[in-house]
Amino acid sequence: MSRRLINGISMITLISFLILGGCSQLTNKSISERVDLYYKKFEPSNKGKLQILAQKPVDDKMLVLAKKYSGDGHSYTELFLINKDNVLEKRAQGLTPISMCFSANKVDTQNRTIVYGNFNNSKWDMKSDTKKPVDIQYIIVKFENGETIKENVDKGYIVYSSTQSELKSIELYDASGQLQSDLNEIGNSENMEFVDVSLQI
Repeated sequence: MSRRLINGISMITLISFLILGGCSQLTNKSISERVDLYYKKFEPSNKGKLQILAQKPVDDKMLVLAKKYSGDGHSYTELFLINKDNVLEKRAQGLTPISMCFSANKVDTQNRTIVYGNFNNSKWDMKSDTKKPVDIQYIIVKFENGETIKENVDKGYIVYSSTQSELKSIELYDASGQLQSDLNEIGNSENMEFVDVSLQI
């Protein structure tokens, strides 16, 4: 085999490897890398640190709750719906907690009700007029359709019903089962809407 042919085969092999490697790298992007593309496109001046607060599969798609605070004004979360082809289909904004230890945002979509929010590590106690620490380890969400969902949580939560339903209650507990807060302390959930995005990520 001539040296020129060997060099040609080696070059083709190298190019193929680089192409396949690039494709593999594209398909193996993390959730945070994909979500960050949304902020780079729609909020290029936002130089805050991206936080993925929660994520959950729904049917063949993924719900992702994220926050990227620019440092100006009140911060918000974004709930993203990403399909299996890595298209960010929809987004819904969410309020974040200020004096209380959690937020509750609600969006109705495709015959489901999705409740989502994030946490503080303290809350303002109205009775004593002081700030009290909280330790939130799990959440119980009840819907008017009779569904009760209990889940462990970290920085945030995403809970959805199997049918569209009114929200009945939210309760937050520490590891020993002591109630830390509930929906009565923040009044009610905030009604939000999904907005179409259709961004390939």
